[in-house]
Amino acid sequence: MRVILSWGSHKLSLQFPDQKTVTVAQALMSVKSKKPEVFKSWCDKQGHMRQSLQVFVNNSHVRYKDGLDTVLKEGDRLHVIAMVTGG
Repeated sequence: MRVILSWGSHKLSLQFPDQKTVTVAQALMSVKSKKPEVFKSWCDKQGHMRQSLQVFVNNSHVRYKDGLDTVLKEGDRLHVIAMVTGG
């Protein structure tokens, strides 16, 4: 299975050849080994995904699906948008 992940102006093709089902959480965790600096910026001090991250699958927010447990399909596009916070 292949999924395209994008954040900002960056894109990454994620390959999951041995898995029949892949969730959003699994796809995001796979970034940890490929782009550790990006993954680290997505996490808080406890290693949890920041709540300020907005995650979309094919232009639909995961909150309207099954959250991080949303199952991806071949060719899906996963978009991560970091919301600006602070004051």
